Amino acid sequence: MNQTKSQNTQNKILQIFNDFQTQALLAANRDIIKNHQKSSLPIVEYLICITPRSGSSWLTEILSGTKILGNPEEWFNPGNLPGIIQNRYPCLDIIEYFDCIKRTQCTENKVFGMELSFFQHQLLCDALETTKKDSSLSLLNPEKNKFIYLYRLDLVAQAVSLYRAVETGMFHSAQTNASEKALVDFKYSDDRIWHWLIHILQQEFGWQQNFSKKCISPLYLTYEEMWSNPNLTKLRLINHILGNLDQINQIDESSSYNHAKIANSKSNEIITKFYQDYAKEIDFCLQNRGKLNAIQIRKELEL
Repeated sequence: MNQTKSQNTQNKILQIFNDFQTQALLAANRDIIKNHQKSSLPIVEYLICITPRSGSSWLTEILSGTKILGNPEEWFNPGNLPGIIQNRYPCLDIIEYFDCIKRTQCTENKVFGMELSFFQHQLLCDALETTKKDSSLSLLNPEKNKFIYLYRLDLVAQAVSLYRAVETGMFHSAQTNASEKALVDFKYSDDRIWHWLIHILQQEFGWQQNFSKKCISPLYLTYEEMWSNPNLTKLRLINHILGNLDQINQIDESSSYNHAKIANSKSNEIITKFYQDYAKEIDFCLQNRGKLNAIQIRKELEL
């Protein structure tokens, strides 16, 4: 979804809150929200700018496990938001919801974080602008927030992972039906892989444009680094978010994680074949990550 489209159609996030207005107005739910509002606001806030299949779910597990870096879920994912509102935060509108998650999803040291894909970021910015013009709610404010950019060095593996996830419903190893979904077959489709690869590149372009416009210097974190050395990743994140390592003694270095890589031999075969079939095109994409938008890439590659 581009900026023009999001402005000309009903914003998905605003529509979800509108759908739950009756429930939110119930006296019992008003009491729930009033109780949430008794908690104090966070002191430190950060945003993880994610791209699809870059390890964001595992990064959430790492950060939440520290007990000092908040609980950075995708709080504005339109697919998850209805369930969150219905079961946890029956808020009247996006402003009230934003306030509640900040107060209740920060750790004891008052650190709050969340994850957004670029398209979620667009929706959220439009929703906030429509609801209430308030600079204090700016998501890309380098004076108020800290930023982490999560991406994957192996762009083709990322695109194939996204293609497989959409085709099979197998998004991560910690999901309840992981063993069942892991057995679902999926075929090689260069058209679909290109579709998802350019989908990823468009989000990377969007983030880079925003970083440049807002003079933001995020912490760059890769999927590959996170998997190869999670403890070093923790140290980098603590230092970036908190500004020091004073609280490192609170971290359990022996932590185990529920997430594991889900790529299989079929995934690797497809990745290899795609590299072989489109070596020059892939090289062009890698050289222009964050520099060209989806339309420009498709035009240059005649896709």
